[in-house]
Amino acid sequence: MSALYCSQCGTRNRSNDNACHECGARFADHAQVDCPLCGIANPRAGAFCFSCGAHLLPPQTGLNRRAENFLFRANILQLIAADDAQPSSPAAPPASEPRAVQRIRELSAIFPMATKIKDAADLQTVFSNSLARIFPIVGADIGFIHVRDKSSARLTLAATRGLPRDLAEIKAALVEIKLPAQVVETREPLTISDITQDARTARAGKLIGAFSYVCVPVSVGENILGTVSILREGARAWSDHEVEMLFTTGALLGIAIETARGLEDATHAAILQERTRLAHDLHDSLTQSLYSQTLLASAARRFAEAGDLDKATANLMDLSQVSQDTLKEMRLFVYELRPPTLEKGKLVEALEQRLGAVEKRAGIQARLVTQGTLAIPVEAENDLFLIAIEALNNSLKHAAAQTVILSLRGEAQSLELRISDDGTGFEIDRARGQGGMGLTSMSERARRMGARFDLRSNPGKGTQVSVTLPRQTK
Repeated sequence: MSALYCSQCGTRNRSNDNACHECGARFADHAQVDCPLCGIANPRAGAFCFSCGAHLLPPQTGLNRRAENFLFRANILQLIAADDAQPSSPAAPPASEPRAVQRIRELSAIFPMATKIKDAADLQTVFSNSLARIFPIVGADIGFIHVRDKSSARLTLAATRGLPRDLAEIKAALVEIKLPAQVVETREPLTISDITQDARTARAGKLIGAFSYVCVPVSVGENILGTVSILREGARAWSDHEVEMLFTTGALLGIAIETARGLEDATHAAILQERTRLAHDLHDSLTQSLYSQTLLASAARRFAEAGDLDKATANLMDLSQVSQDTLKEMRLFVYELRPPTLEKGKLVEALEQRLGAVEKRAGIQARLVTQGTLAIPVEAENDLFLIAIEALNNSLKHAAAQTVILSLRGEAQSLELRISDDGTGFEIDRARGQGGMGLTSMSERARRMGARFDLRSNPGKGTQVSVTLPRQTK
C-alpha cells in the first residue's frame, strides 16, 4: 500500500487515511495547491507534499534560482534520515514508490555537500568529496573541476578524479578540452552524448573511445567561478534530471569557493592590520627609545671629553635605564607575536608562562600566588586571562615597577583575580578620561562575565587591578 505524508508534520500515513495519525491534521481541510514536483494536490498550509514528500515552498538557500528550485525538491528529511541510517549502498526502492521519490532518493546524495560548505576553507577536500559523491549517481568515470583566477579570470585545473596518471597524452587531451571556457561564457550546461562524434572533443575521443561528456558552471548568483566536467563511458545522452543535479552541485561548489576566498581575504586583511599596528608601536616606543639612547650616549661622550665626569655618569645612568625599558618592550613584542594558547582548564599554567617569558626576563620580581579552591569556570577563563595580560602589559609599559604580584584566590562565594605592582601609579580619573591603558576593555570583559571590576592607583603608590567573579549557586 502506498504511503501519504502529512503536510503539517511530515509523518508517513496510509494512503486511505483521512487524517494524520500523529498530529491529527486532516488531509482535505485546507485549500489545495499542486506539488511542483509530482503535481498532486495538497493542503496549501502544508510544508510537504503528502504523495512524494517534496517541499511545497523552496527554502532560502542563497543559491541562484535555478539551483534553489532544484535543491528544494530533493530535500526530503525522511529519505535523508533513512540514507544516513544505512551507510552501505541503499536497497532498491519498492516498486510501489512514486517515480519522483525514487529520483529524490538519488538526489539526497548531494545534501552532505550542502551541509559541509562551512568547511570550505579546505577547497581540495570539498572538490574531492563532491566528485566522489557525483560519480556513483551518474555513473561517471572521469571528472575534473576548473576554477577561475580572481585576478586574470583564466580557468585553472583545481581537482581531478579518474584521470589516467600514466597516460600523459590521454590526460592532456581531456584536460585541454576547450569546452569549460565556452560554458563560462554562455553560463549554461553543455552536453555531448558521444565525444567521438563531436569535432570539439574528437582528439580525446580518438584516444579513449566513446564517452559522454557534460560540463556545468560553478557559480554564485550571476558570478561564474569555474566549471565541473564529467565523462562516463558509452555513448549515452544526459538526462535533464542528471544535468540539473550537476548544475546544483556547481552552485554548491560556488558557495564553497566564495566562502574560502572570503576567509582568505579576511585573513590577509587581519595580517595587514597587525603589521600596521606593530609598525606603529615600534615607531612610538622602540624607535623613540633607540633614538634617546643615541642622544644620551653622544652627550655622555661629550661630557667625558670635556672632563665633566659627573654629567657623563648621569647620562650613562639614564642610558642604562632607557636600555632596560627598551629590552622590556622588546620582550613584550616577542610575546605578543607568539601568544600562548589558553588550553581549557589551564589558566594558572598560562599565567605562569607569561610571567616567565616577559616579566622575569625583564628583571622584574614577578610571582603568581594561588589560594583556596579555584575551580575556575571554563567559560570565564579566557576573559580572566586577557584581563590579566592587559594589566601586566600596562604595568610593564607605564609603571616602571620592580615587583608584580598576580594572585588567584578562591572562596566559597567568589573567585578573585588580582594584579598589583609597586610602580609609579597614576590618577585614575585622568586615565579614564584619556581612554587609554585598556581600562575600558578590562571593565567590559569583567561586566560580560558578571564580575566586579575594581581599580586602585595613586601617583607614586603603585596600581592594583582586581576582578571578583561570584560563584554560581545551584
